[in-house]
Amino acid sequence: MHLSGTVSYAEKGPLPAGVLKIRLEDHGAADRKAMPIAEVEVKSSGRDGSVPFEMQVPQAALESAARPGFTVRLERADGWLLALEPHGEFHKGDDKIALTINPIVY
Repeated sequence: MHLSGTVSYAEKGPLPAGVLKIRLEDHGAADRKAMPIAEVEVKSSGRDGSVPFEMQVPQAALESAARPGFTVRLERADGWLLALEPHGEFHKGDDKIALTINPIVY
């Protein structure tokens, strides 16, 4: 199964330069860690307001997931975390997925 979408920044302006790590996970059980279904990494140039992504997802895994959701991390090349969407934005089966990340304040 093919999913595509975009990641945008909650702040005004472009996403910072770095690597976006986008995971689709099953967030269905409260007493265990989210189980990965699929993941992809894409680069952000630091110039774009949103970054497109595409991922291949095992359809059986997605259909059997109790609560599939996305988590997104934006990291610099040195691994420093710049922004994330840690709450597992629920996947509703949409053709086009729009994810938003928030900056990390240290």
